[in-house]
Amino acid sequence: MSKWLLKYNYPQLVFAKQISGYLLKSGKSIGTIIDCPCGNGETAWQIAKLTQAKVIAADISVESIQRAQQHFSGAGIRYEACTIEHVLNTEKQFDAFYY
Repeated sequence: MSKWLLKYNYPQLVFAKQISGYLLKSGKSIGTIIDCPCGNGETAWQIAKLTQAKVIAADISVESIQRAQQHFSGAGIRYEACTIEHVLNTEKQFDAFYY
């Protein structure tokens, strides 16, 4: 875990654990999760690790998406610089949406 991550870890990790715990306890198959707006991408990264789901992380801020890609890229995460409306219009099937 990088020093950059450690300085921001606490709230995003707690939030990610709560979301993933709720989803996993539901017993339903979790294929795709949307995080919008995703900010710096840490919560999306944590969710992807905890659930093994595909995570679509979007934010209207190009700078936020660039930071997310730099610090929190990984398998199963797709970052997009776009609006919530765009995500909902292009992603017709998903299992969870959080913001």
